[in-house]
Amino acid sequence: MQSFEEGLRVVNAIDHPTEYAMLQNNLGNALQYSSTSHRVENTLRALDAYDEALKVRTRATTPLEYANTIANRANALANLPDDLERPGAGNVRNLADARAAYAEARDVFVAYGEHERARTVSEALAEIDTELEMRT
Repeated sequence: MQSFEEGLRVVNAIDHPTEYAMLQNNLGNALQYSSTSHRVENTLRALDAYDEALKVRTRATTPLEYANTIANRANALANLPDDLERPGAGNVRNLADARAAYAEARDVFVAYGEHERARTVSEALAEIDTELEMRT
C-alpha cells in the first residue's frame, strides 16, 4: 500500500492518467486484500481508490481496464455492510450493487473476447445470486 501511495504523490490524473488509474486500482486491491483489523475502513478506502481510477478508466476509452476496476470494486462492495453502524444487519443493497457491476464487467469482457475473465466474473455473479436468494 505504501508503495502505491508514494507513487500517487508524484503521479497525477492530468499528467499521467494511465499510470494514475493503474496506481489507484492497485492501491484499492492492496487495501481490500490486506490482513488487518481495520477491514471496513480499508474497504472504504479501497472503494475511494477504485472511484479515482474510474475517473480515468471509462467504458468508452479503456473498456478492459474499466471492466477490471468495476469488478474489483464489486469485490469490495460484496464484503461491505450496508449500514456501517450496524454491520450485522446485512449487505443486500451492496450485494445488489456488486451484482450490477459484475454483470457490466462480464459484458465488457465477453465483448472483447476475454472469456476467462468473463468466466471468473460470472462465477462471482453466481455466488452473489445465491447469497441474494438466501436473504430474500
